[in-house]
Amino acid sequence: MGGILDISPGLMFWTLVNFAIFFYLLSKFGWKPMINALQQREQTINEMILRAERAHQEAQKLLEENKKKLAEARQQMMEIIRKGEAQAQAMIESAMAEAEKLKQKKVEEAVRQIEQEKKAALQELRQQAADLVVTTTEKILRDVMTPEIRKKVTQAVVEEIPKAN
Repeated sequence: MGGILDISPGLMFWTLVNFAIFFYLLSKFGWKPMINALQQREQTINEMILRAERAHQEAQKLLEENKKKLAEARQQMMEIIRKGEAQAQAMIESAMAEAEKLKQKKVEEAVRQIEQEKKAALQELRQQAADLVVTTTEKILRDVMTPEIRKKVTQAVVEEIPKAN
């Protein structure tokens, strides 16, 4: 018996024959399908890489478009806010002007009312003064006039009535 490292020519011959048959069978039936499978796998990987690159480019493009749209939307929003502030300011100014007109109208109305009340008070004062003068005159005349003078005055007034008409 030999050792593990001993070389046997018969064993070597049959090992080479087995290797040649295995190599022939592998090249005849296995090599082409393996190469085709590897090529298909390589082609599939390349297509996936291309698709991923296209998807990445499209995503970058969409990202840029979204950034532009976002910037435009912000700009539009700021413009809307500016317009809203301008409208609010205009409304405030309009309301203040309207309030000022209303205040002026109320003041004028109050002045007119005061003037009317003043005229009415003066008229009433005049009426009271006239009534007081008449009452006072009546009292004085009663005290000063004698019945004869009253009779003469009454006749004179009666005679004057037909002439006045």
